[in-house]
Amino acid sequence: MTVDRFDELRRTLETHGEPPCPELWLTLAEVLGDGAANGRPISIERVKKKVYRVRDGGDPSRSLVLKRHRDAGDARRARLVRERWLPALGLETSCPLVLGTAADRHGRWVWQLYEDFGVDTLLTRPDRAHLAAAIDVIAELHTRAAGHPLLCQVRAAGGDYGVHHFWSALGDAERALEALPASRLPGEAGRARDRLRQHLHRLRHDTRRARVLAEAAEPETLLHGDLLAKNVIVAERRSRWSVTLIDWDHVGVGPVSYDLSTFLTRFPAPEREWIVSRYRDAVRRLDGHVPDLPALNVLCDTAEQARCAEYVASLASKILLDGERVAPSGLVEIEGWFQALQPLLPVTTRRRTSMLAPSGKRASR
Repeated sequence: MTVDRFDELRRTLETHGEPPCPELWLTLAEVLGDGAANGRPISIERVKKKVYRVRDGGDPSRSLVLKRHRDAGDARRARLVRERWLPALGLETSCPLVLGTAADRHGRWVWQLYEDFGVDTLLTRPDRAHLAAAIDVIAELHTRAAGHPLLCQVRAAGGDYGVHHFWSALGDAERALEALPASRLPGEAGRARDRLRQHLHRLRHDTRRARVLAEAAEPETLLHGDLLAKNVIVAERRSRWSVTLIDWDHVGVGPVSYDLSTFLTRFPAPEREWIVSRYRDAVRRLDGHVPDLPALNVLCDTAEQARCAEYVASLASKILLDGERVAPSGLVEIEGWFQALQPLLPVTTRRRTSMLAPSGKRASR
């Protein structure tokens, strides 16, 4: 390895605002082999924030995905998903292999190298054939993991998205808004705070929602936690479909409606009923169960309301603790997310439910 090669890598990453990390180059050299260390050209392109594609110039067919995690916990969960949890379910090929890890010696950030499965995500290829293959794997994940003993490990290392997650998110948001002094919220931001508090209060005292949540009794299972179309790669290899779920940063335990709400809201309304029907059939073949459509509407809406409440709590606490560095106008934007929530699935009963599932904008993770 030469100093010049390290400097080139550092400049490329710093162009995109990434922090320097000498340990990363050492890991790259180990993963790519001696040729990389001896000066073989390596190209790096930005895929999205904190994610890059690394190509080995000596072997054009070989590429890796490089990702900077927000903390060591995310990096550890990525390894556990691939090396422990999915293998326990017989689904280890449904996520990328972790090829190497580079931690900054001061513990400020962690990089990981992954297998590269390409760019054919459901975001770019949302046709029925790709969707059907993805839905079958998602249903298999949820059904095989339902009630599995490994859930205690997932809960300890990942997120917990059970029904109590909704009530906790509301409580956190209400307390954070209550603590904000009026001096920090000029104009419309202050009015948005008041309206958000009223909305959260109504959610907390929505007895019909509470009854549906109690009666649905969804079994807990392993959740991807951020099941967006862009995180599902579907490719045809040797006349068979290969489905890979990526970006497991938010893996956790909870009801299937938490994953389904995220997945469904990224598709047009006419497609959602077909997706749910396909998912329901796949689950039934595996002796699983999916709530009926009216209950599923409420359950998915509850998941989306909880996510919005989490953003409220996070932003309000940042305004409180970081002062002038955080714009309070973000409260107005989050209020818009709440207002944009729409029915997730067609309401088949004569009486239209007031508990709507989302199709509006949601902040990216």
